Amino acid sequence: VALVQAEIDGQKGHGLSRVASYAAQARSGKVAGHAVPRVTLARPGAIVVDAQDGFAFPAFDVAIEKQYRNMADGMDKEPRAIPYLEKAIERTGLTPRKLSIRGGTDGSRLTELGVPTPNLFTSEHNIHSPLEWACLEEMEFAVKVLVELAQVWAGR
Repeated sequence: VALVQAEIDGQKGHGLSRVASYAAQARSGKVAGHAVPRVTLARPGAIVVDAQDGFAFPAFDVAIEKQYRNMADGMDKEPRAIPYLEKAIERTGLTPRKLSIRGGTDGSRLTELGVPTPNLFTSEHNIHSPLEWACLEEMEFAVKVLVELAQVWAGR
């Protein structure tokens, strides 16, 4: 499946051109063609994938599990969400900046459930580290943006 997907994605060097090489590796015994990968929990948040001398693709297929959708998918369903947010930010005197965020945020989960929820700044710094901290003045500014956002949605 991975080889076909690579072909579809235009990555021919990672696609069907590898079939002959993989077949030769299996015939020579260098790779166990019917190996079943083993996944173990090393510690919370970390796994170990042992391909059991097999090919890497099946091992990584076992290790990858989709946990949340990309927020952009949900934002397409409510095209006013981002422009309204930008307008609210501008009303507070700031210039909006769009940044990509990867992670299981509340916004990504709510968006997946059908409530388009772009992430706002929340004054958090060094998130999920021993040096995490928040700035009260930035939190107050976030509240101002939320008030403006409610007014934009209300048409005022």
